[in-house]
Amino acid sequence: MFPMAEPSDGPTRIVLVMKSHPYLAQAQYQACDALIGCARKSKENVDAILEEEGLNFVIVAGLNFEHDPQLVARVLMLISKLSTHSEIVEMLLKDGILPLTCCWLNRHLLSEIVCKHALVLLTTLFSFEDENLAEIARKKALEECDMLALVIRIMETHVSISRTQHWGAMVLFHLTVHDSTAPRTFIAAGGLAQVCKSLTNHASYESLHNVALAVIRSCLTPSNPHFEDIVKQLVESQSPVFELVERSRLKFPQSRELQVSSKQIMNDCKASYKYDIKDQEADQ
Repeated sequence: MFPMAEPSDGPTRIVLVMKSHPYLAQAQYQACDALIGCARKSKENVDAILEEEGLNFVIVAGLNFEHDPQLVARVLMLISKLSTHSEIVEMLLKDGILPLTCCWLNRHLLSEIVCKHALVLLTTLFSFEDENLAEIARKKALEECDMLALVIRIMETHVSISRTQHWGAMVLFHLTVHDSTAPRTFIAAGGLAQVCKSLTNHASYESLHNVALAVIRSCLTPSNPHFEDIVKQLVESQSPVFELVERSRLKFPQSRELQVSSKQIMNDCKASYKYDIKDQEADQ
């Protein structure tokens, strides 16, 4: 059987296939794959897809086939790739893309590919170049979607998969670094413990360590009004976080970013707390 849509057909033809066959799975699969191929080729193709209202039909495909994790994953990937303009992101936020994404995640929590592409989309929205829109997205996620808890569940469910840990940590970083109250909520929800699991289970994955230490640093910054209480809680509960920070520093001596982050975390925490926070270098 000939494919119903291919990247070479161009955005106009591909979107027409989606529009003409909204309940035909084959059409939606092939059209999504073709649009992904187009979007990867050029920004001009992305703009052409948006001009043809392709984003609307992509979301409709996700709604019509919400039971299908493979198609939902493609839809999430496309939404992320098409979120290139402020007016598009503003429309998505107003139309409820965050609760919809949470709905798809809860339905397909065991599907790693859905979780991965959802986390990439969330990272795109929370770090969008228009900081006002990014802040709106982060605020909605924290206040309306219980996003911290959901991302922690995703990371726990797919704890053995490094890319899920990486993208989960990226989302957690953007949710905690901009809000002074978020780190305390994050720690109480088990977020820091989950990041520690990621570091332990993926000891050789440098890019994950970079992001994970950024999350830890966002929680353990002296400018946070709860900083000293957080450090005291971690020390007295014998959290492995400080040991893991030191392990990262020693594991990746050539990574300037990791060296700076780990030393900053340890120095700030040692300066704030009366009890001894040991580092491995001192013990050697």
